[in-house]
Amino acid sequence: MKFIDNISKVDYENFLKKTKYSNFLQSYEWGQFCNVAKNKKPYYVGLVDEKGKLVCATLLLKTNLLMGFSYMYAPRGFVMDYDNKEILNTFTDELKKYMKKNKIIYITVDPAISYHEVDNNAQKVENGYNNYEIFDCFIKCGYKHKGFNLLYESNQPRFSFVIPFENHKSFDEVFNSFSKSMRKDMKKAKNFGTEMVIGTKADMKTFCDLMEATGNRDDFHAYSRQYYEQFYEIFNASGKCELFISYVYPNAFSK
Repeated sequence: MKFIDNISKVDYENFLKKTKYSNFLQSYEWGQFCNVAKNKKPYYVGLVDEKGKLVCATLLLKTNLLMGFSYMYAPRGFVMDYDNKEILNTFTDELKKYMKKNKIIYITVDPAISYHEVDNNAQKVENGYNNYEIFDCFIKCGYKHKGFNLLYESNQPRFSFVIPFENHKSFDEVFNSFSKSMRKDMKKAKNFGTEMVIGTKADMKTFCDLMEATGNRDDFHAYSRQYYEQFYEIFNASGKCELFISYVYPNAFSK
């Protein structure tokens, strides 16, 4: 296998589409966004097999330090078949050479791999699935596990939730998967005459005003309007982002 440090956008995106370990934070666009919004230069590196076919790819975000040194972060990376330990071993060895050559002091990795199955209360499910072998393989390759964060102490939150839409699930199937309270709130919003439209960049001020108000109410930091506009421009241009705005007309249901 051969290490490459300049994967093209087409090859990178095609590879991510074919693996279950791909993640939004490993998308090509996230690298472009971090470049303009966070001053972190993106690098798209990976491994190809003897036939030149990608078997591993990852986005690395570079932060410069003094005297030409830097460190990198692979958000929710790497993207590979983690059941194939040879790929992880080889890629790690090649990364070490890449780091030494480019004065990179360390690389932080936080792949979206669950340690073991948990229930709704975040408690381990006895006899549930686990990925202990994958974790052990990382340790044997020389990675240092910094422990499990509780909430947001690390780069990414401990838990994240995704609604799967594979196999073309119908609206009713998705709706019925929500909690009883969520379904109740959605029905109530519909009865109130709520209207939802797809917005444009011109609606970003409304979105940011709502984010700021929500952040002040719930005590969290909202990003600047420029931050959200840059995100929208980059992801919307590739058809991977839409801005949805809901309107409520009080006069329509107060009578």
